[in-house]
Amino acid sequence: MVICFWDNQIKFATSQYQTLENADALIIATEWSEFRTPDFELMDQQLKQNKIIFDGRTLYNYVITFIF
Repeated sequence: MVICFWDNQIKFATSQYQTLENADALIIATEWSEFRTPDFELMDQQLKQNKIIFDGRTLYNYVITFIF
């Protein structure tokens, strides 16, 4: 997973949650199994204040996504 691409350098994350550190939003564009049952509490800690999730693959229950 790529965290950022800057000045012809790519920075890779060591986990899916590290990519969320100080992020404004999460965009889900895959159906990979490791993204189907996330740790929402850890996601809450990693994302910035507005915590926007765009679930483009409908992996999560709408109510859970809306409340989070």
